[in-house]
Amino acid sequence: VVESDDEQELLFSIPFNGVVKITGLCVIGENGPSHPNTVKLYVDKLFQ
Repeated sequence: VVESDDEQELLFSIPFNGVVKITGLCVIGENGPSHPNTVKLYVDKLFQ
């Protein structure tokens, strides 16, 4: 379970040791105002 009371965005970095092919992503949450309206995925981008 991941939630944020202070920030409007959450950033995840998921490093892989080799080449991968991701064919899907599933985000599950409760109905209501706390679910994401937009999900963005970035390839080979590092953030701080």
